Amino acid sequence: MSKLSRVAIFAALVAGLGTVAASAAPRVQDLPDSFILSPAGVLTRLHAGTTYRASRFPLGIRVTPPDGSWTGAQWKANTYHPDEIARRHLTCSTNPGVCKPPYYGWVAIGKGGAAPARAPRALILVMTGFGRTLSPTATMHNLQTRGRGATYQPVADVEVAGYHGLRLDGVLTGPRHVFVPFSPPSHKARAIADAIEISGAGHAFRIEALNVRGKTVVVFVGSLVMSADEFTAFLPQSDRLLGSLRFPARKARTP
Repeated sequence: MSKLSRVAIFAALVAGLGTVAASAAPRVQDLPDSFILSPAGVLTRLHAGTTYRASRFPLGIRVTPPDGSWTGAQWKANTYHPDEIARRHLTCSTNPGVCKPPYYGWVAIGKGGAAPARAPRALILVMTGFGRTLSPTATMHNLQTRGRGATYQPVADVEVAGYHGLRLDGVLTGPRHVFVPFSPPSHKARAIADAIEISGAGHAFRIEALNVRGKTVVVFVGSLVMSADEFTAFLPQSDRLLGSLRFPARKARTP
């Protein structure tokens, strides 16, 4: 066999291996775009083992559900929520506040609940701002000192998906509570773009503030139907899902 023939065969083998590797590469899908905090919002069933990204999140983000019991969605919002903008036909020119920062990107992963009439048994929210964020320490201070209606365990160090941060576990003691990670206090009656509201005394929750390359990413885990004991039993499943999080570097996004 000539040297030229051997080179041609080797090149064909390499090309074939490249085709196999490409076909075996994990599939990446964009999470469905839906503002789940509105009546029209919906979580969509996610496929086990499929990696999902969130193109509306300020950072590159990936999550891979370990099984088919999870649902998901993503959205981006400031004080004007996407459903309100659509319902009222708001535009930047007629309503300048519609396009006014700060903006926040959200990822929601539910345990079940793939229909508007079926709420998930538990919900994981991952959120951060498009602009500068407070440090994890300052974020935890905001979460503990803003508002009433919850008791907390001591803040603990945590590592999630290779990123260090702080963890705060607690239980709701009042009928409702609003967590505000980043926005400064205000005496004006206004919507808060980064607020997380939960209701139902006795329900447990977990909040983590991770330092992802200098930006604080807030992870909220809660349930409106689980008892405190059920929620504690659920946390290993939540940890497994969050362990699949990846934050690949990409060019910084602007609103």
